[in-house]
Amino acid sequence: MKLLIINPGSTSTKLALYDGAKKLLQENLEHDAAALQQYHGIGDQVPMRLAVIRDFLDRSGVHPEELAAVIGRGGLVFGLKTGGYLVNEDLCHALVDDDLSQPHASNLGGLLAREIAAPLGIPAYIYDAVTSGELTDVAKITGFVDIERRSFCHVLNSRAMALRYAREHGKHYEELNLIVAHLGGGISASVHRHGEIIDSVGDDDGQFSPERSGCVPSLGLIKLCYSGKYTYEEMRKKIRGRGGMYAHLGTSDCRVIEQMIRDGDRHADLIFQAQAYQIAKAIGLLSIVLKGDCDAIILTGGVANSKMLTERVEDYVKFIAPVCVMPGENEMEALAHAHPAGRGKCPHLSYFKRSKWKGGAGMISESLVHLGEKKSGIRELFEYGLRQAAVVGKENVYDYSLGNPSVPAPEEVASIIRELLEGDSLALHGYTPAGGAKEAQQAVADDLTQRSGDTIRPENIFFTCGAAPALVAVLRALAVEDAEFVAIAPYFPEYQVFVSYNGGKFVEVPPDTKNFQVDIAAVERALTPHTQAVLVNSPNNPSGVIYSRKTLTALGALLERKSAEYGHPIYIIADEPYRELVYDNAEVPYIPGIYRDTVICYSYSKSLSMPGERIGYVCIPDSVTDSAKLHAAVAGASRAFGHVCAPSMMQRVIARATGLRPDLEAYDKNRHTLYNALSEMGYECVKPEGAFYMMVKAPGGDAHAFSERAKKENLLLVPADSFGCPGFFRISTCVDPAMIQRSLPAFRRVLQD
Repeated sequence: MKLLIINPGSTSTKLALYDGAKKLLQENLEHDAAALQQYHGIGDQVPMRLAVIRDFLDRSGVHPEELAAVIGRGGLVFGLKTGGYLVNEDLCHALVDDDLSQPHASNLGGLLAREIAAPLGIPAYIYDAVTSGELTDVAKITGFVDIERRSFCHVLNSRAMALRYAREHGKHYEELNLIVAHLGGGISASVHRHGEIIDSVGDDDGQFSPERSGCVPSLGLIKLCYSGKYTYEEMRKKIRGRGGMYAHLGTSDCRVIEQMIRDGDRHADLIFQAQAYQIAKAIGLLSIVLKGDCDAIILTGGVANSKMLTERVEDYVKFIAPVCVMPGENEMEALAHAHPAGRGKCPHLSYFKRSKWKGGAGMISESLVHLGEKKSGIRELFEYGLRQAAVVGKENVYDYSLGNPSVPAPEEVASIIRELLEGDSLALHGYTPAGGAKEAQQAVADDLTQRSGDTIRPENIFFTCGAAPALVAVLRALAVEDAEFVAIAPYFPEYQVFVSYNGGKFVEVPPDTKNFQVDIAAVERALTPHTQAVLVNSPNNPSGVIYSRKTLTALGALLERKSAEYGHPIYIIADEPYRELVYDNAEVPYIPGIYRDTVICYSYSKSLSMPGERIGYVCIPDSVTDSAKLHAAVAGASRAFGHVCAPSMMQRVIARATGLRPDLEAYDKNRHTLYNALSEMGYECVKPEGAFYMMVKAPGGDAHAFSERAKKENLLLVPADSFGCPGFFRISTCVDPAMIQRSLPAFRRVLQD
């Protein structure tokens, strides 16, 4: 597995190619410092550096398609833990947001990695960012209430050397207490306690270094800042870049300074000793954090090659713990070896931008607030209808928005409930196993076996609170890193929410508006190595079309081929709440009989006219790849979002009601009435084969504009844009037949407007 490593510096971009843990090629590409000054912000450098990286790849002879991942150096983003982070949109935003990070060339690592990786469909990572750590609460406190101490040290190399030290001494990193001092152009020291960096001393609050001033008396610094002698940028340079040994001696090269000392320069010797002294003070300070329980002190970084400096430091601190000198930066190696392909075991985390606290009880997810406040277009139209009814009368509002069953539940259901209520209350209302009551699982399994000819076992069934939780559980179970889920338009709008908020990427396939079957070529274009599943809803909401056996066979053949190509199964998630609502004896094909890797999500809400009772199931047939493991993952996902068990009484109702079927006569009459009447008026309608919806092409092509015109007639029609099908609107046919008759003149008037 080939890895591209990107380590941006202030005037260079270090690049390397690794095959697993083996380095194939490495280059350090210098950039003209004067040319870099034309860029206003760090993010503005991305196009220039991308061109350099692509040229490197061209010269290397490695095709981008051979890469398994791209790894960038971690930048100065606040609040990260040590380890690996998948570079997502939130992390990219944080890398260029001054409120969430500090400007630094290392911030480009994640940005560049993402730009290279995304078009290839491979992941991008950062490891052990500069600001990552696990500082304790007490370590964060300062005497200035407006400033909190943050982890700020050379985490990547420091942690890599700590891990190497552990390996070389036959120990686990998590067993040890270590102090690591990274000696480079900047110097930092960090304390590693049982695998966590719990405190550090960086150049802001500790030792000076070859190029940085370190901590200086604050009153003197304030006075200098307000003296009028220096600009903001000049002061930054005095602190970082032209401070430390450079300020004292005119050079930051330890080799030059050592020669000055050997030549008898007493001032150079004093400054060099002061450098060692301050490094030792930082180590001593951190030894207090460990209460003296320190297994080793590690000196690393490029400047650790100076034997003169490391010996002077060791002379101060050797009483604390043994000193181990491990010179060199090793950043490229550390980045490669952190990835699993390089034998790393670094966990991969996802970065989510924290909401800014504006008072109140605490931190609240802004994205979920937005989701909760934002009503669906269907609900907004429905609520508009309620308001209008109060003005013009309920009989004068023609509401085709919601798909709420309009026929009563079968009388048999009421009889079953009455009989159950007369029995043992504790048994009826008590907990069931998480997957469902055994008698209910058996009844559903028997029903599916009889209907399909397949062999379904009770253990294949997992009861849920309707089809929506069933879908969410399956999506969550399949939402591995970079997972993509394909939905064929038109589709139920909540699919986007279910996928996006459960760790997946939603991918839409445009509708085939000619016959509302599946455009197989369009599905193929949407598939990538990251595709986990294709969502299929048949009979379809909102079109009412049933996907034919021919269509599903072609889809199955495509997924078989692509699964073999990608080396993993692509599942079909069959969302089937309308399976029983079928007209003219039309066939609803049993999809697992066509494509083995099919998971069924079902609800009795529509078939038994009980949408408010919330009872459904997931069926994972034995034919499904890793069926037992997937079943366990579905159970785990349900557990993760607080599902204990589906309603006990409703499970026992279903155990005795699996053979009941809905009375479709009213829906069928409404279907014919609307289709015939609207077609006669001149509307282009898609005749439903199932469910209780109908798609109609919007006259003029703009469904939103047509819906607004219709509202003036109190005619409520749902634009199908949210279903992924612009230019159409959806009509719910599960309505009062008398309302249909009253509404027909309104349909005619709005068509003529």
